[in-house]
Amino acid sequence: MQFKNFVGNLAGWQPCDAARYARIYEQFGGSVCCHPDVLQFLSCEQNLTLRYFALKEGDDDAGACFSVNGKCSLQHRQYPVVFDDVLFPLRAGKRSYLPVTNKRLSPQHKGAFVNTIFSGRLKHKVAWIKENISKTSEKKRRKEFEKFCAMGGVVRDANSFSSEELTTIYVELFNLRWQGKIYCFKYEDLVRTFDALRHLIFGSVLFLNARPCAFDIIFMCSSPEWIYFDDINGGYDPQYTTLNLGSILLWLNTSNARALCAREKKTMRFSLGIYKEFWSYKKQWCDIIPLGRTIF
Repeated sequence: MQFKNFVGNLAGWQPCDAARYARIYEQFGGSVCCHPDVLQFLSCEQNLTLRYFALKEGDDDAGACFSVNGKCSLQHRQYPVVFDDVLFPLRAGKRSYLPVTNKRLSPQHKGAFVNTIFSGRLKHKVAWIKENISKTSEKKRRKEFEKFCAMGGVVRDANSFSSEELTTIYVELFNLRWQGKIYCFKYEDLVRTFDALRHLIFGSVLFLNARPCAFDIIFMCSSPEWIYFDDINGGYDPQYTTLNLGSILLWLNTSNARALCAREKKTMRFSLGIYKEFWSYKKQWCDIIPLGRTIF
């Protein structure tokens, strides 16, 4: 810890406050888990003391990072936020030393820090949705969606629901899908999360027979160069397995994300989180890319 602080100080890193971190994030962007509002919410909920650092380059700020006891993850099973792709706000082309420890550093930081490595041999990999979908896949998904609509299916924007309504939808569909095999966020925790991060919510809810049938929690944050989408997880009603609701919803959400990025002329970064072999379906949709880690 003392070594990192010493070298970090030599490299131009200095302690800063949350307001300065937020300004640097707005200037350079980052991933959802590094968004200042996400950090503020999670640190307050868990009663954690966050340390913020700014990277100086002359009289200007060139980047920022944060830590809790030297590490940069506030992930907790109570909250639908993952630190699977840590992308700090950093000036493009800037190369420095990273004064915090991390094992899931975004591929976008490859070459940015002298004390990090990126290798296919490393344990952790992230699944990024492909920027373009093949014509064959597009045709297949569109036919599935048209079948869903022909059966009376309806699509509604997730932001059209209150936090309480969205939480009820999520909990019901998640439990229908997983039947208690996987931990589900508690109602109160999810409501507080949606209240605090309402401005970051993205995506759709599918309805059939006037009832919700599929929903994924997705958070979105925008930067000058890209828009980052973080698809956490979700649920669907298994009574409609023949409709392939999970694929329809993912196709719809990623199509809308692509359209938004095209309108704003920005790069799309859409994460499905960590890749593991038992989640092989992600290969159909994603590029599987090694994450980086700090080494000293």
